[in-house]
Amino acid sequence: MVDTTNFVPDQLWAGQRSEYRRPGTVKQGQNLAANTVVMSDTAGKWVIHDGVTSKKVAGILIYAVDATAADAAGVVYKDGDFISSKLVWPATIDAVPVTDLLKNKLLEGTNIFATAYPTGAL
Repeated sequence: MVDTTNFVPDQLWAGQRSEYRRPGTVKQGQNLAANTVVMSDTAGKWVIHDGVTSKKVAGILIYAVDATAADAAGVVYKDGDFISSKLVWPATIDAVPVTDLLKNKLLEGTNIFATAYPTGAL
């Protein structure tokens, strides 16, 4: 029987889809999944976000990028309304376990919005 009473999000978008995408370089030594929240290092290359809210989010990685052997090309979403559970977040934000409030704090000052839609929310 199909469950018709609970909403289980399986899509990435919670509202507006990204209109602004940007190509860039994923720094060597990383194998990043699609939808990873990334930041720029001092050289301007993308790395997985370290969870420090004073460091701005550079974007949401569109495709998985394997840069374990060398720097690799990637593309990020620079804006959009995302379902929070579909993004790959840092393990901690400001050294504490991740909460929806901390995810929002990490995204402050960007054009990226992640909306938490738990099962049954809609």
